[in-house]
Amino acid sequence: KSTDVDDSGYVSGSDDVRDSHYVCLSTFVDSSKHINKSHNITDSTDVYDTTYAVSSHSIFVSRNVVNCYDIRYGENLSDCFMCVDCTNSNHLFCCHGVDDGEYMIFNEKVNEKQWQMIVNQYLRFAPITRIMEKWDDFSAEAPPAIYNYSTHYLAAPDKFWTWLRTLPNYTPQVVYNITFRRGIL
Repeated sequence: KSTDVDDSGYVSGSDDVRDSHYVCLSTFVDSSKHINKSHNITDSTDVYDTTYAVSSHSIFVSRNVVNCYDIRYGENLSDCFMCVDCTNSNHLFCCHGVDDGEYMIFNEKVNEKQWQMIVNQYLRFAPITRIMEKWDDFSAEAPPAIYNYSTHYLAAPDKFWTWLRTLPNYTPQVVYNITFRRGIL
């Protein structure tokens, strides 16, 4: 049930798919994998119900994200990491509910150099979420999304949580709003 598929595998119900794998119910997907119910996705992995994601990973129900990791319910974001419910922002890390923000960590402004240093450290761990169940049965159309958000971050190692607590502006409530994980914080 797919059309215009080139150099790809495990594609179901999708159109205009190039050099991609494990794509279901999606259109215009290029050089990506594990894409479900999404459109206009390029160089990205683990994307669910999203429109326009470029060089992004672990994106859930978002629109217009570029170079982002671990984003839920975001819109018009660039260079954002571990963010939920953020819009029209650039250079966010571990933010919740930010609109029109730039260079922020835990919803607080920081300078560009500090932000870049922390993101470089974060990228050693990234991506740390799983937004879809494992796709073990390749005959299946696609794995279901994980709607229990507290399980998104189960793949993050203990040393990630230890590192996170050492960051400037660390705010347990912001981390909880993103991860729903209180016990390890």
